[in-house]
Amino acid sequence: MGVTAAPAGRPGDAAPLTFAKLHGLGNSYLFVYADRDPADPAALSVRLSDPRRGVGADGMIWILPSAVADFRMRVFNADGSEAAMCGNGIRCLGKYVYDRGLTARTELTVETPAGIRRLWLHTAGGRVASVTADMGRAAPRVGGQSARGAVPRLHAGCGAPAPRHGASDAPCLSRRREC
Repeated sequence: MGVTAAPAGRPGDAAPLTFAKLHGLGNSYLFVYADRDPADPAALSVRLSDPRRGVGADGMIWILPSAVADFRMRVFNADGSEAAMCGNGIRCLGKYVYDRGLTARTELTVETPAGIRRLWLHTAGGRVASVTADMGRAAPRVGGQSARGAVPRLHAGCGAPAPRHGASDAPCLSRRREC
């Protein structure tokens, strides 16, 4: 099930855009499967993510063809900035492509600006029940610089990792996350 919206400023400017809204661990994104990169994904993400004038979301995720993986993912935040990776988003991508019949495979590779990531889809009754994602090696950054000294704990979230200190969130350092 998806929703259709005109992607351009005026009705009739371009073909309608079909998308679905999915959420993972509190982050909601609008997902679009397309055969090529969009013309202005940043502006479209700002417009459709606005809760008053659009649908309301944390941003948009474009699922595209890839020459090196099963799919390619581009993430645009609600402010129009492009993120290199989104843990919650990539797990939702796995559910989206399987449940909509875009793949029958339960092990996938996804090309992202942060590198190729692997997904394992856990199905039940012909649908995805959960997804495990190999998020790669954690690279903590503080204020745009690599963290030195004590390794900060990473809060599970979407977009750029948020450094946190303390032992209570140790499971968040896992390379493989499940939703």
